[in-house]
Order: sequence, then C-alpha cells, then structure tokens
Amino acid sequence: MYGWTTEERDYRGQTPLHFAAEEDNTLLVKALLFKNANLEARDEKGYTPLLAAASRDSLEVVKLLHERALITALSFYGETILGVATKHNSTKVVKVRILCDKLSVVPKIFGDSDSGVGVDRFFCADFWS
Repeated sequence: MYGWTTEERDYRGQTPLHFAAEEDNTLLVKALLFKNANLEARDEKGYTPLLAAASRDSLEVVKLLHERALITALSFYGETILGVATKHNSTKVVKVRILCDKLSVVPKIFGDSDSGVGVDRFFCADFWS
C-alpha cells in the first residue's frame, strides 16, 4: 500500500480497498479487511468496493466482500450489483446470477460443475435475495 492508510483516496475517490477489489487481488483485500478498511466507502460514481469488484468481473473478491458488505448498496446512479456487472460486461458475475436463478437459489454442492464459477447456496441466498 506504499504508505497509504486504508482510508486514503486517489483522484477518483477510491480507497486501497476499491483498487484491490477492481484488480481481483484477494490477498490484498483480506489484508485490508484485517486492517478494518471501510467496506462502505464510495468513489466518485458512488461505487463501494463491492460494486467496483462487480464492475471489473472480480468474482473472487465479490464472493469475499458479499459476506461483509451491504449488498443492497446502490451506486449514485441507482445501479445494483447486477446492474453494474451487466453495464461493464462482467460475465462471471452475471453468470453467477443466472446460475442462482436457475438453481432456485440452492445449488447441489459448492463449486457446482455446471457453473464453472464455484457458488454455494449461502452465496446465492444472501447475495441475490
């Protein structure tokens, strides 16, 4: 983090957690969460780190952050996680949504072979309800 605190912002209003989320850097995201980084920090578009991850198709970070973040948060433009993912062609995140709908929010096992993206019933039930 090169001397940054967890709350510092860049010219787009993004925190180190936004950056790590966009880059799908789960190791850095975990380290920042350990340091109590703000999950609800918003950048200039109103994106939280979770929305930023969805915009860049960072599915592993989306899965990690959904457990802790306010998943109903909207951007300043009223975009949901699915809306942001669709807008930015984040195919893995959109595919999880479709899979959760298809499986009626209860996949057979973690890492269901039909999905190719590794979701479980808790992820579907919590994330997309």
